[in-house]
Amino acid sequence: PLLEESEHPYQPNLNDKKDVHMQGASSLRVDFHTECNTETGYDILRFYKDEACTTCLGEYQGSNDWESLIVDGDTLWYTFTTDGGTQYWGYRFTVTAVIAGDSGLAICDA
Repeated sequence: PLLEESEHPYQPNLNDKKDVHMQGASSLRVDFHTECNTETGYDILRFYKDEACTTCLGEYQGSNDWESLIVDGDTLWYTFTTDGGTQYWGYRFTVTAVIAGDSGLAICDA
C-alpha cells in the first residue's frame, strides 16, 4: 500500500491538491489511521474521481472514525484545505490497489 499523510500537526491556510495513481488497479481502497483529526467545518480532506475535482467521492473532517473509501479506477485526487485557526493532528491514510481477476477481486500491495 501507498502511505499519504499531512504534517502532524498540519499547517494553517493550506490548499493542497494531490493525486494517487496505481497502474493496473480496477479500484483503489483508502483506509484511514485511527488518529485522523481535523478542525470540523474548517479543515477538510476531500477525495475526487476527476482531476478537475468536480465529482466528490468523500469528505472527511473532525475526529470521528473515518470510514474506508473505495474509488473505481486506478487514479484518485484529493485536496486538503485548512483555515488559519486551530490545527489538529491531521490525516494519514493508505491506498491499496484492488485488481480484478478471473477469480474475483484480489488486493495487491502495489
